[in-house]
Amino acid sequence: SSLRNSFDISAPPDESTVQTVRYSASFAEKLSPREREQNRAAAEEQLRKAFEDTPECVRDGPRVTFGRIFSFRVSKSALRLHQRDPVAFVRPGCALPLLRSLLGHPFVSAVEFDPAVTTSNHEARWI
Repeated sequence: SSLRNSFDISAPPDESTVQTVRYSASFAEKLSPREREQNRAAAEEQLRKAFEDTPECVRDGPRVTFGRIFSFRVSKSALRLHQRDPVAFVRPGCALPLLRSLLGHPFVSAVEFDPAVTTSNHEARWI
């Protein structure tokens, strides 16, 4: 349900955008650092291809590239696809093919929304 909730198309600036793209693709099994990096490279290649082949992603011209809009990193247990500019809006027609691309790899067991960490007590003071 969190994946579905991240595609709340009623978000500003209009009804055709995703508010934020932050997803985590969990590895299906424990991998060595070398295997994680190989899988990251393979997944990134497919993500870039999906981005370039999707009209909704490239409709704003050649200055809009995968690397300008998204960061793609690997951690010990997952691949992380995050939007670089939290103020920018991404169309669902662009984000969904990227998520399908991640899910198409046999080394990925699940893709889920990866919300940003926020602190609520950063201004707390000791009495």
